[in-house]
Amino acid sequence: MDFRHNYITDLRKKKRISQTRLGDAVGIDQGQISRFETGKAVPDAEQLGRIAGFFGVDVRRFYENENDKHLESSIGFSADIDAEHIPGPCREIFTEYGKKRNFELYKIIDEKNKIIEELKEQVAYYKRRSEKDD
Repeated sequence: MDFRHNYITDLRKKKRISQTRLGDAVGIDQGQISRFETGKAVPDAEQLGRIAGFFGVDVRRFYENENDKHLESSIGFSADIDAEHIPGPCREIFTEYGKKRNFELYKIIDEKNKIIEELKEQVAYYKRRSEKDD
């Protein structure tokens, strides 16, 4: 799964807010928001959890997934929930739950990616080692 850096831009433009305003709201420097949107950097688990929580979307939406694309095209709309449309008291509960859930999900994805990288390094190491033995 690839990180959808343009998804942050889409959400931000949908809300009609600047990178500075988004950065202020989630505690991330505007320059870093810009790097996320252009694909020059990828947010860490905590940062992505805060961004997803701010927009009221599931953290998984920031990753490219062929199944999501197929589902959206077949039903004709995105499954994102916009926190703005949730009534007052429920909005706060939804936002807090979303932040916690998104952070936990992204943390799992981050750990999985680290394990994959470690396995790739081990495979490369043993491949080089077996080539030396030959």
